[in-house]
Amino acid sequence: MCVTDALTTEVLVLATVSTGMTAGVFAIYSNAIMPGLRATDDRTFVGAFQAIDRAIINPVWLGGGFFGALLLTGASAALHLDAAGRPVLPWLVAASAALCIALLAHGQHVL
Repeated sequence: MCVTDALTTEVLVLATVSTGMTAGVFAIYSNAIMPGLRATDDRTFVGAFQAIDRAIINPVWLGGGFFGALLLTGASAALHLDAAGRPVLPWLVAASAALCIALLAHGQHVL
């Protein structure tokens, strides 16, 4: 395996892991946090949600997970532009598009 193949594989693995982290956070919010907060009164809901947001909005999560997934997926797509990477390229483009949509839909809350 040459250096370029190793780099391509490493970037793809990092993109997959960071995208999985992002999907996990969205899943936890929609399947556990929001249903749990639905049972509370308005004051408790706002206080708890603000505390959760303060805890999750940090440089490690924003750089490594949220924005890192988008950057690493784009970098992986760029590394797969050669003929050998063509079978993977449509999936990486689709993942990049989905991450862009998620960033546009949810990014205004973290910027």
